[in-house]
Amino acid sequence: MEKAEQALLRAYEENRDFLADLQWEWEEDRWLEFIICMFSEGHGIPSDAARKAVDVLAELGLASVRELRGADEGRVRLASQILERVGVAETDAGNAVASLIKLAQTVQDKWDGHIQRFLRSFGERMALELAAALADGAVEKAKASKVATLWLQNVANLPILLPDEPHIRAFSSEFGISRTELVEIADELDLNVASVDDILLARKLEGSRTKHRGKGGKSIFRKPAKARR
Repeated sequence: MEKAEQALLRAYEENRDFLADLQWEWEEDRWLEFIICMFSEGHGIPSDAARKAVDVLAELGLASVRELRGADEGRVRLASQILERVGVAETDAGNAVASLIKLAQTVQDKWDGHIQRFLRSFGERMALELAAALADGAVEKAKASKVATLWLQNVANLPILLPDEPHIRAFSSEFGISRTELVEIADELDLNVASVDDILLARKLEGSRTKHRGKGGKSIFRKPAKARR
């Protein structure tokens, strides 16, 4: 899957300007927001202070699930000191960091270190339920799943993948991977899988632009002012 991973990342880098902005484009940001919520609501740390602390933890490489699970005594103490520097009492800081490490272990145990998989598990169920409701007369059954998935992607930023899209099938076939493996690749890259639809569509269009320009003409595609999201 390494070649597919490299191709997906390259497609993202080459076509980023054609993609709409997503609030949670990178899953690391969604995880960091989870930490902020835990600090502020779980430990009573003011939200501004919690956000400052998490920013510093992330900059120092102390906020990922992997780093937190394997944190030694020195790194645990450093994390506590960061909280103390934003105004958290020493004991409270120590308790907050201990909770954070336990949270990271839980995410590792339940979702293999990827908190987005929790959202995806429920998002896919929501898409199925909504598609079933739509297919009951509102939308053709063949289109209901796409409508439901796209809406949940757009309004809830859920990390779920559109079903049976030609550009997704083409990419999977090109690299000999399954749909499940494509989602796993996005998770390993820490990329919101909802953006994979747009990335691979942009990749397909870029191929069309290149082919068109190769015939001596100008590209028929223009960067949209706003992508479909």
